[in-house]
Amino acid sequence: MLTGLRVEEILFGLGFDTQLCHRVEAALTAAANESLAYGFIDVNLDGYLSGLAVADILERRGVPFVLATGCARQTFGGRHEQASLLRKPYDFPEIQRVLHRAGLLPASDSQRIGSAGPGAV
Repeated sequence: MLTGLRVEEILFGLGFDTQLCHRVEAALTAAANESLAYGFIDVNLDGYLSGLAVADILERRGVPFVLATGCARQTFGGRHEQASLLRKPYDFPEIQRVLHRAGLLPASDSQRIGSAGPGAV
């Protein structure tokens, strides 16, 4: 399982600017006030589903986001049904896959070739 700091390193390595918020209050403030290109949200901030409040703000602002969670989508009470979901525990390849699905990370030529299957050229 990856920690927030490791996820931040991975996102930075993939070319994303990052701002890690350790507390829900900081995340809510950033979501409401910062100029953000995307959100990568741990749903279970501070031991509650408070990450969904961050997602609510980003959704209203039209900022794309990924929800990282160990919870089933049904626990979200119908919120963010269309959001890209990253299931915990996750690793680097899964982060890449969900970012591709969310349209936040374009596939590189090597990733396209690698995903085409055995014998692909």
